[in-house]
Amino acid sequence: MEIIATGEQATGMMNTIETAVRSGFFADSWTVGLIILCFFWLIALIWVVKDVNARSENIAFQILAIVLVVVLTPVFGLPLYVALRPRGWKWDKTVWRNIVELQGTVCETCGSIQSIEHRCCSKCGDTLQHPCRECGEFYAQAYEYCPFCGAPNIDQ
Repeated sequence: MEIIATGEQATGMMNTIETAVRSGFFADSWTVGLIILCFFWLIALIWVVKDVNARSENIAFQILAIVLVVVLTPVFGLPLYVALRPRGWKWDKTVWRNIVELQGTVCETCGSIQSIEHRCCSKCGDTLQHPCRECGEFYAQAYEYCPFCGAPNIDQ
């Protein structure tokens, strides 16, 4: 089968393409392509807004992320945002913030947040504090030394 076109065949093909363009076939294809591109752009923008709100409390960074996708298009702005976005989620930090504010501790067995005053976990019942052998004060098992008298935390 011969693929090489002669001059007349090439002219005929060009006339066919020109006729298709004038008849609106390609104009409709461009419109559909533009609609798909705008739809992709909008979806990318919505995703970035939700993602940056879940990852950062910094308003300036949130605005920068949105502007990156709007101005640089999803093709360039979206990968750039993914490279610059914070690794963790906002609420990952709030758990530890709550522990510090409440002066709490985390149960090593079940991971629940407990008050520093609790001697046992209210969720699983595991011991959170044990008495010092020297002074008798209760302190967290994770401590290597008693914070009250300085005696070492040695298992019996």
